[in-house]
Amino acid sequence: MSIYFLGRLHFPFLSLLVISLIPSLSLAAVKQPVPDGTSSHASMNFSLYHATTPQEARYPGTYIFGVGTITDKTANELQTLLKKNKIDGGALYLNSMGGNYLGAMELGKLIREFDLDTYIGSYSGQKDGKILTGKGICTKACALAFLGGRYRFANSGDGYGLTRFAFPPSNEKINNADLAQRLTALTSVYVHDMGINDDFISFLTLASADTITFPDRKTMQELDIINEGGEKPVWQFKNIPDEPIYLMGAHNTLSGINKILLTCTHSGQFVMQFMFNARGNSADYYKKKIYTLHTDTGDLSLADLKMTTPLVNNNTAAISAIFSADQEEMADQNTLARLNKVLTSNTLSLTFQNAKNDPPFMAIEPFDMTTSRDLLGSYLMGCGLYGNSAETQ
Repeated sequence: MSIYFLGRLHFPFLSLLVISLIPSLSLAAVKQPVPDGTSSHASMNFSLYHATTPQEARYPGTYIFGVGTITDKTANELQTLLKKNKIDGGALYLNSMGGNYLGAMELGKLIREFDLDTYIGSYSGQKDGKILTGKGICTKACALAFLGGRYRFANSGDGYGLTRFAFPPSNEKINNADLAQRLTALTSVYVHDMGINDDFISFLTLASADTITFPDRKTMQELDIINEGGEKPVWQFKNIPDEPIYLMGAHNTLSGINKILLTCTHSGQFVMQFMFNARGNSADYYKKKIYTLHTDTGDLSLADLKMTTPLVNNNTAAISAIFSADQEEMADQNTLARLNKVLTSNTLSLTFQNAKNDPPFMAIEPFDMTTSRDLLGSYLMGCGLYGNSAETQ
């Protein structure tokens, strides 16, 4: 048995113990139709395709499909493919009923190392230079490998399934329940390192050991199993010499980085700035007529907030929309109510249109504002502009 895992896991002795027993782990039957290509227990193999018409901004035409059972050698095999073809970033579609759990976690780490995004699906051919994909399944060990994707997607009908760790009766003098608990501990470290919600482990331990549990889409979003092209925003105070301290939220997305900046200036103004990447289409963005801020409690136009028409920085393809108000304007109840609606929202996004009935284009992807509550509240109170009116609970 290979000791490939030992240098990368946190508990070497325990890893060796679990590796030696993993091949005996049973695979429970899936209680739903299984897509073609997943019924075989053959080891996972990878196929690489290049679309002549790139379909996503992050990876220019690089698509990898992994089909079959995950083993302790799967990560090495994918690494060989990636290095041979000089790939750093791409779409990895998984279609697997499971396999070796430790091998899956090593595969997940490798996926993150090479900046791959994960999908559940299968290869369905090519048309007009585009890669066509079909439904897939990703259960048990595959479900852990899937978490390695920086951005993680699952379409309706794809099967993402989990079971609680359990080992069949063994003649060896090992407590199988204890072994399952130790494997859960290893998984907990892995899940934390991947930036997944800690509640994932609670969900896993409550799942059945005999049948596969398929969480619904809402649960997958809440547990961060899928993030659909957006990482959690990171909020922090920033400081530039001789300039006021400002609060910035940065949100990495499939399309680029989104930022929200809040500043209380030395002259007593409150400034809120939205920045997003134009993805090479800055000229098109600049021509748009209607910009709308979307919150979970309703929509606001930039005109409602008296915000500037977004400005384009041609050097960075970044676009900024700015709200600015002095103390007198902040005392206006209508202005305050609208701003409160933005700053106390749970989610915030920004779209643009040419005309009212045109389909909207996403500028700032849905931005989770809940993680900013404590920092935002203390910053606004410190500004002295909001007083006690700005409740951010």
